[in-house]
Amino acid sequence: MRRSERHQSPQLADALPRRLMRLWCQLLHVPYAEAQRRRQGEFLAGALFFILSIWLLTALFPIPNMPRPFGEFFVPMSLLGNALFLGAYLLNRRGWYGWAVGVTLIAFTLNTLFSVLLSAERDRLFFLNYLLVPIMLGIALLHLRHAFLFYVLIVASFLMPLLIYPAERAAIFNIMLFVALVGLISLVLIYHRNLVEQERQRQLSESEVRYRSLVEVCPDAIVVVSDGKFIFVNPAAVALFGAQSADELLGKSAITFIDPAFRRDVSESLLRPRDDHPVEQRIIRLDGTTRAVEVIGSAILYDGKRARQSVIRDITERQRAQQQALELTLEREKIKMLEQFISDTSHDLRTPIATLNASAYVFEKLSQKIAEASAQKDDESLVRTLSQLSERARSLQVTARRLARIVEGMFDMARLDGLTTFTLSRTDLNTVVARALESYFADAEQAGCALHFAPCEQRLPVFLNEVEFGRVVHNLVENALQYTPRGGQISVSTYAQSGAAIFEVRDTGIGIAADELPHIFERFYRTDKARSTHTGGAGLGLAIAKKIVEAHRGRIAVESQPERGTTFRVFLPIVATQELSSHKPAS
Repeated sequence: MRRSERHQSPQLADALPRRLMRLWCQLLHVPYAEAQRRRQGEFLAGALFFILSIWLLTALFPIPNMPRPFGEFFVPMSLLGNALFLGAYLLNRRGWYGWAVGVTLIAFTLNTLFSVLLSAERDRLFFLNYLLVPIMLGIALLHLRHAFLFYVLIVASFLMPLLIYPAERAAIFNIMLFVALVGLISLVLIYHRNLVEQERQRQLSESEVRYRSLVEVCPDAIVVVSDGKFIFVNPAAVALFGAQSADELLGKSAITFIDPAFRRDVSESLLRPRDDHPVEQRIIRLDGTTRAVEVIGSAILYDGKRARQSVIRDITERQRAQQQALELTLEREKIKMLEQFISDTSHDLRTPIATLNASAYVFEKLSQKIAEASAQKDDESLVRTLSQLSERARSLQVTARRLARIVEGMFDMARLDGLTTFTLSRTDLNTVVARALESYFADAEQAGCALHFAPCEQRLPVFLNEVEFGRVVHNLVENALQYTPRGGQISVSTYAQSGAAIFEVRDTGIGIAADELPHIFERFYRTDKARSTHTGGAGLGLAIAKKIVEAHRGRIAVESQPERGTTFRVFLPIVATQELSSHKPAS
């Protein structure tokens, strides 16, 4: 025997039982949608096929000396019985269950009666016992009303043996009573069975309606997969996979919708009867995009076939939120570390910066005195050298002051982050702003800018921490002086409007680009024009001002146009009891 033939033989041996089982399932197949009716139809088909097989084997291979129930009419009666049983089988296969049951019971009854009437045996009463077969079939296959009519016909059929065999009338009558009693008990059993079946069917129907309603409205996707293909999807699954209707998914391979990195895990999970906990996977939608999901499933029977039902929850947004929360936590930790660093280093840097500033000042004064002494001796080279040293000392002093402002701003920011509230007192906004501006008129004159202050004509009572709000005034005015060229105007005003006290700083400086306005209150942010200069701080002034204003339950706003100037407005709640008319001084 060839090697290929030896390999084929076990395969054929394994395939034969499967083919026989497939053939048997095809012979029993009936087109009934209801599960109970389908089971009854399959039972009837199996019984009829078994009876037809027995009749066929008996006709082809007759047993010697076997008594023939119909005597000399055995062949025609056998053909008639087979025809009736075959007709019942075909009716059942076509979906006419009631007709199939009726023909089957008529065939059994006629066979039993004709066996009694035509048999050559004297013990004809033996064949009447075969009436129990159609009676039991009636119990299994008929409804109550049909079973009652059938039993009436069976009892009435005994009239014929009573007329033909009057000598055996007593025995036949006893059998009639027995059959009637069996029929009565059968009717009671059928009635009880119907009640139980109706209640069970009602509960099953209600359960199915509840289940289907739950599945239809469930926000999670629910799918049923059999033989690797979708056989049911709920509306949430249609939306999850990016389909327009369920028809786009039904019948398609489920594994093609799984990200290749997860397909092995999915294949292994299909071998388990149920999942103990949800498993994270990634699916591929019809449009090619992917979604992170959480899947849990179990094996079920769906329309009589083995299948797997899975609940799929979209966790893409949850993962995104978790990632954002993680990033926010990390950002907070960075800010906390930065605040701690600023708080620690600000104290440590203040002393050397102050020393550097004082040394530069002393160096500058000594250089000036030496230069004056050298000028009396007409040593021009020494005077020129000392003049350069004096300029370097002044530059070093300016740099030291700038560094001191940066460190001071960092320290203030760290200090403000640690504060939750300020100690506020009722005061006049005009007075607070006027005191804070006193030192800036000389600075504005030195910078070549005109600084004007227009206070409100009436008091603006507000709750303020004068020291902290003074920093707001300082930061906004210094910002205006820093970015306003010589010859520019800086206007500071206070006024009441819509129940708020407003502090305004307007300049005619270089302005701020529109795309940079949303960021100017961020920490350490400096505009492109600010970065191109060597003045200014670390980008904390406006951030400090905003934090202080918000601690006063106020808000800060900005308007700006490049090359036309910038306006900052601080809005604070007025606490005065008298009414204040809206009054804004002319610019």
